Amino acid sequence: MKNVNCESVEEGANRGSNGRPAVRAYDVRPDAPGLVTGDTLYTLAEIQERLKLGQHAMRQARRAGLRVRRIGRRGYVLGRDVLQFIESAAK
Repeated sequence: MKNVNCESVEEGANRGSNGRPAVRAYDVRPDAPGLVTGDTLYTLAEIQERLKLGQHAMRQARRAGLRVRRIGRRGYVLGRDVLQFIESAAK
């Protein structure tokens, strides 16, 4: 699946067949803040930065079931685990 974001065209620019401003699609940078893709491995610091979480919130998420994989002393999280955790926490 391709990550796409939409942006409205400025006032007075091209309009679609319905009279509304045309919408352009462009690719989002994979390192954009707030973007988590399921097939990517993130460090704990990257996830914390992308989701704008403090250290306490990150610690609570780990205690609440966010799966962390360790390689040596470093902790990593799969994007799909983050997405599943957010979905389960929202219920």
